[in-house]
Amino acid sequence: MLNKAMILSSTLFVSCYLAPVFAQVAEQGPNMPAPTEERVQQILTDLREDSLMRFQPEYAPEYIAASLATHITDEDRIFGVEVNGVAKAYPREYVAWHHIVQDNFGDTPVLASWCALCGSGAAYINHLKDAEGSPRHFQMVGSSGNNVQFGFRESGDTMQQAMGEFFQGPLTGVKLERAYTLHATWGEWKEKFPDSEVMLPEPDRLAEYAHYKPMVPVAFNRFRGALTEDKRRPTHDLVVGLDIGGGYKAYPLAELEKQTLVNDTVGSASILMTYVPATDTAMAFSRIVDGKVLSFKAGAMGKIMDAQTSSTWNVMGEAVAGPMKGTKLDLLPPLPSFWFSWAQFYPETEVFTAAH
Repeated sequence: MLNKAMILSSTLFVSCYLAPVFAQVAEQGPNMPAPTEERVQQILTDLREDSLMRFQPEYAPEYIAASLATHITDEDRIFGVEVNGVAKAYPREYVAWHHIVQDNFGDTPVLASWCALCGSGAAYINHLKDAEGSPRHFQMVGSSGNNVQFGFRESGDTMQQAMGEFFQGPLTGVKLERAYTLHATWGEWKEKFPDSEVMLPEPDRLAEYAHYKPMVPVAFNRFRGALTEDKRRPTHDLVVGLDIGGGYKAYPLAELEKQTLVNDTVGSASILMTYVPATDTAMAFSRIVDGKVLSFKAGAMGKIMDAQTSSTWNVMGEAVAGPMKGTKLDLLPPLPSFWFSWAQFYPETEVFTAAH
């Protein structure tokens, strides 16, 4: 049975993609035969390919040290990735336009991505190799539920950007490891990772980046319907999702604004969620330090205290005073997203509600 989302998607598909076919018939005149089914399918395939090819993945990004960067302000939103002590930041509009940015973090190949229509930023360890033993270059191969799909056209392998698991092709069932990411301001990222690099703009893409920068926050206006509808939260609620310890949980930013510090358990994982209202930034950490589970409470001046040692921590997960000074909580890889996207791919998710 067709649900509303499927009907909406089908209607838009017809109006957007079949228009050129109808135009061709009109140009030929009433006495000319209509295009064959094969011709219609070829036109649709060509349109789909043209649409995907508008956005060019970046396989050779260039960077500059944080201390030397002048093309970005402290207030600009970035999508940051940290792997094995190597930190790199991507201005949000850059990675949103490219959709795919691939690079090495030390010896570790990483796929960084952003899907503007579902508001999701994700990064994965790319352990897949080509025939020469080099990391395979991902391509944009489709879209489902407003979420872009990545994979390899020659083999038909396809995965959802929001999940990182292949569901089609010879690689079906293979799930990529999620890397640590943070959607924050450039100023916050620099504070957390002062030795970070930041991606430089591709000179011939400046116009595209400029066009995308104001568009990314309002991309939900192009919403075409979700695969499923979950009414526990408004469709375009911004959430931070955790897929960890065998469990799934979404933390709506609207709820974190009411409770900026959350001690929680997701699956088997003991986690700490912090939120900075001034910048709308949420961060996730493990509460386990040296095998012991810590619990935290809000302290003075925006600081945090743990109940076990009374050490003082900042919202970046670093102990700044007390017995544990210098200790850093392990970072967890969250998925920022609109609610509809998280819920359609993680339907069994729990949802955080602030304490009253």
